[in-house]
Parts: sequence; C-alpha cells; structure tokens
Amino acid sequence: MDNIKMEFTSGLIDTAVAYDLVGLLGVLLYVGSYSALQLGRMDGNSLRYCVLNGCAATLVLISLFYNFNLASAVIQVVWITVSLLGVYRYFTSKKPMMISRQPQSTAWHKNTIR
Repeated sequence: MDNIKMEFTSGLIDTAVAYDLVGLLGVLLYVGSYSALQLGRMDGNSLRYCVLNGCAATLVLISLFYNFNLASAVIQVVWITVSLLGVYRYFTSKKPMMISRQPQSTAWHKNTIR
C-alpha cells in the first residue's frame, strides 16, 4: 500500500491519480460491456455496445497521456476506430442489426460446433 500515494493539491486530486482514475473508468466500461455481452444482457451489434466500447477506449487513451505506452495507445486507437465503424454501420444499415438467439433452421443448428 506504500506505493499508492494520493496527494491533494489546492483541494484537487493529484494529476497522476486523476489520469489513473480516468483509465480505470475506461477499464470498468470495457469489463462491464463485455460482461453484459457474455451474459446475454447486451447485443454485440447494438449501438449501446459500440458506444460503451468507444468511450472505454477513449478514456484509457486519455489516461495514457500521463504515462504513455505505444502498444496500449495503438490498441485504443484501433478500438475507437472499430467502435466508430460500428456506430456508422448501425445508423446506415437498412435493417435492424440484431442477431437472433435461436438458429434459423435445424440444418444450421446441427452443423454448429460446440
């Protein structure tokens, strides 16, 4: 616990801690949206999923301004780009982007690897 040092300057939180909190909020959004996806609470093609992942990547990227890491920055930029493509696709699709939870035919179901 000695490594974690919270300093307050003029009533405000330390800059390093503030950037860490922004990054942790991004991580929380990543984990929350992915958990909701895996638990069937959110559709991977939904606008909400795209926006949550885009916001998560943006927050993590902002946190990297304080302590830069090239590999992390690159993956966040890629994640933001993919999320923006998902948002674009959501609004330009002529039909709703919902994936049915049940197979369309029994032939498809029998050929699915489990």
